[in-house]
Amino acid sequence: MQSLKYLYRIGSGPSSSHTMGPIAAAKRFIKENPDAEEYKVILFGSLAKTGAGHMTDTALMRVFEGRKLTIEFDKDTPTDYHPNTMDFYAVKGDKTVKTRFYSIGGGEVIAKGEAASEHSEIYHLNSFTEISAYCREKEIRLWQYVEEQEGEEIWDYLRDVWTVMQDAIKRGIQAEGTLHGGLGLQRKARYLFRQKHIDESEETKTNRLICAYAYAVSEE
Repeated sequence: MQSLKYLYRIGSGPSSSHTMGPIAAAKRFIKENPDAEEYKVILFGSLAKTGAGHMTDTALMRVFEGRKLTIEFDKDTPTDYHPNTMDFYAVKGDKTVKTRFYSIGGGEVIAKGEAASEHSEIYHLNSFTEISAYCREKEIRLWQYVEEQEGEEIWDYLRDVWTVMQDAIKRGIQAEGTLHGGLGLQRKARYLFRQKHIDESEETKTNRLICAYAYAVSEE
């Protein structure tokens, strides 16, 4: 398994492939073409069909703030390699530069023709059965196994992740109104969090709060 630092990454929600990925692509493209007079981004596939609801365009506009930008949602053209496909254009005078990016998940992007990055495996055991047996043999707890593989600095990183998660939940259970995307769907986290019943069992309460927290994060 890869490092927890790779699995738990902090970025703009609500979808790593629809926001973190396009943000990373935009930053890279601007860095490679800093002097363009105007930019254009065309979103294809899943990014085109669900990008508005996932605030892909909003995320891109934040990166291109102060620059002339046009965003198009092409819902009809088939994608050639990955459903999360986007074309970036930089225009300066009569010269246009184009780069096609793929948001391949977890906030990672690759340009057309590039291979996906290979992330080294920090954890070399292949199943929890093996990990459990290893911990019993060495008489250590699971968290000690994590520290053994990652180093003590993993706790500072995960502490930051936990803080961000808690903040997202707090915002989510306070937010009202409808979700982005134009479907008019009402937010559910606040409703579930406040929907208490006099005869509510502890099990029902726990399930209700877990659902509220899950909605809070997904609706961010």
